[in-house]
Amino acid sequence: MDSYLVTAAHDPNWAASINQRNRHFWKEQCEKTTMLMSDDSVSEVAILLMNADLKLRTATGCASLDYHVGVAEQVRQTVQKSFARRGGKARKCDALSQLIFEIVRDRPSITLPKLVHELRGERGAGIVTKIDSEGDALTGVSMIHYVDDNDKSHSVPLSGLRHRLARAKAQLKGTTKVLPK
Repeated sequence: MDSYLVTAAHDPNWAASINQRNRHFWKEQCEKTTMLMSDDSVSEVAILLMNADLKLRTATGCASLDYHVGVAEQVRQTVQKSFARRGGKARKCDALSQLIFEIVRDRPSITLPKLVHELRGERGAGIVTKIDSEGDALTGVSMIHYVDDNDKSHSVPLSGLRHRLARAKAQLKGTTKVLPK
């Protein structure tokens, strides 16, 4: 408090200086609030917070709109971080799915038995190495064996082929966002 009195005593324009700093601060604050209020989600949350504050207090005891906009922006950032953490990775298309997509692109109305026939034939050469028959599987589950782009072998249940076929048809129609490489 003493430094305030000393400043006031030595600077005759101290009040004008404080007023200028105050105007500058509130000009920046107004621009920041206007920018944040242009985001619909921030403005909606700020108004909800303000209404809740008004129910608890009188209008004179209520926090300012600037305060509520700042809190709403913090809420938006927290929610956005939370969603980003839960996001995960985009599903990648493996060599078998790519081959199935190419077959479906050539024959959009292909059925599952015809797809298996195509994969056993020339279309599967180079990617599909073996398709188990019902009696071949040791575990009782028929498998389809294939190699990826890095010549690494993979085996997947033959029963999952219908899901890959359905995804390929959906991709062709444009109803899913997962596209082949």
